[in-house]
Amino acid sequence: MFLFHPLTTHFPIALWLVSFLFDLLSWRRRNPLYDTIALYLIGLGLLAAPLTIATAWVDYLRLLREGVGQPFMNVHSVHSYLSYGTTAFYLASFLLRWRAPLTGPARLALGVVGAILISATGWFGGELLRTM
Repeated sequence: MFLFHPLTTHFPIALWLVSFLFDLLSWRRRNPLYDTIALYLIGLGLLAAPLTIATAWVDYLRLLREGVGQPFMNVHSVHSYLSYGTTAFYLASFLLRWRAPLTGPARLALGVVGAILISATGWFGGELLRTM
């Protein structure tokens, strides 16, 4: 079966992880350009997230119709909460960065938490494939 979600999911993950790289560069080099790049990368990830979420639902509903079992459902519920929470975190991070200039350590803390969340979300997504 062809799944659409794996084609779209790597884009926001990559954008958000690279934004963390620019948070690190900003913290280390204190260049405002890195702050701006991180903000734009987070914003682009937020623009890509609705497509990723939509393709996840399309694939999920197709899999349910084809009789995917309870183990998949259990892992999927954990993954979906983590995915939505991570996306909400990045939205809050984007708004904080856009509205108020944050200091280096505060920006870095947002970047670290975001990188951990998106890494965990990606890992759980991989586990879904293994469970299937």
